[in-house]
Amino acid sequence: MSDSVGSFGQLSLFLTLAFGFPGIVYLGFAYLYFPAEVSTALASLNLLAPSGTLFSGLVGIAVVFFVGLTLTSVFFTLEFLVFRRIGWVRKRLLPEIRFNRIMALQLKGKDVSLLLQQSGQAIMHYNIWSGVLFITLFYWGNALVLGQPISWSRLGFGFVIVGANMVAASKLFEWSAQAIAEADKDRTGNP
Repeated sequence: MSDSVGSFGQLSLFLTLAFGFPGIVYLGFAYLYFPAEVSTALASLNLLAPSGTLFSGLVGIAVVFFVGLTLTSVFFTLEFLVFRRIGWVRKRLLPEIRFNRIMALQLKGKDVSLLLQQSGQAIMHYNIWSGVLFITLFYWGNALVLGQPISWSRLGFGFVIVGANMVAASKLFEWSAQAIAEADKDRTGNP
């Protein structure tokens, strides 16, 4: 396999982890909290791309990545403008992953595929917890404002998923940062 094919595979895996899977989770939670509205939107997509066709599958993938990239771009901005300014968040919840160092390691000829995969997982779990938190709070606020009943089991499930992904993201960010720092050291042990 050529280096360009391997690099494309690494990039594809990273992007799918960081943005594709969160998009699927976002759509799942949107359907959990707003089934009628999501069903209506999906019916509209069926007009564009009749179900059972290759085109409908491609439209589905495009929707997943559109939702994933759109929401995660907002959360990425919040991460750097708000969350990373809070000391305990920066230190415990979202330790910094130095992506510029991954690139430097790759340019030195080091295999960075595991670092990219682990970093992609960290970003995926961050994007899932921040996105599900937003969707869950939107559901809760929407129900309160409109005087609609709240499904406490659905709301609780949302908060459990947020908590679980916070823990996973925190550990993966920490492990990724440590692995990058270790890989970045030269043979004498100096950074």
